[in-house]
Amino acid sequence: MLVFQGKDSFLLRYSNRLVQLEIPDGTGGYNIHRLPLGAWWLSHRDRRQHRGVTFRPGAPEVVRECLNMWQGWGVVPKPGDWGAFYSQIAGGGAEAMMWELQRLELDGWHPRDIPQSLLKGSTLQKQQTHTLPPLEHWYLSLLQDGRVPEALINNDPTSKKISRPSTAYTKSLREDAAMNRFQRLKWELSDTMLEEFMTDENWPKAKKFRDNKRNGWTFEPLTESRAEWDKRYGPQCWNEMKEWDHGPKQWEED
Repeated sequence: MLVFQGKDSFLLRYSNRLVQLEIPDGTGGYNIHRLPLGAWWLSHRDRRQHRGVTFRPGAPEVVRECLNMWQGWGVVPKPGDWGAFYSQIAGGGAEAMMWELQRLELDGWHPRDIPQSLLKGSTLQKQQTHTLPPLEHWYLSLLQDGRVPEALINNDPTSKKISRPSTAYTKSLREDAAMNRFQRLKWELSDTMLEEFMTDENWPKAKKFRDNKRNGWTFEPLTESRAEWDKRYGPQCWNEMKEWDHGPKQWEED
């Protein structure tokens, strides 16, 4: 289990261990100063630090300034012994398998022909959801809700401000993904990662937006976004919404 500690806890933990420092006194000698280990490490210019942690099997030790917690496999791979298997095949195993196959009705069957009922089944979709990368999992939750978090919506009929239900500021999206929905993004999600996800050339999900306050993103139409998801992961059971939700007012412009 990975456990984090704050600055105060870190300093307290190492307050009983001191580091002895020799400070030149200007006369060729040294003055001895003792500093708690925690404070010494925090102030050291060569201390090791990272923006957060991540878990990326096969990736380098540091990924986008995040410490990769992947330490390798729990066992050392080594060649196996296939002697018993080869002996069984050579001793009539191949003929026995062919005899068994000839008794089966295989007309029209192909090993790569996966039944549509399985591909579209709720069991497979649920399994895929659990194995999605964090940002894709977050994006799926938006498509399922049909609502952009903290969207720039204005329901005041007397106001000339444009209502933008498919648009939200970058900060709002980042906080919704990392703080409200998926804690595993808390320590690794940056504006750059969000931009790379949104503007993936093989799967663009939103366009950049900028007003007189700050940067944001405008998502592609809801129906098209859901169709693109279905194309990649199989049909989902979506609600009846056709456009991004024009919900209650959530945004005010200066």
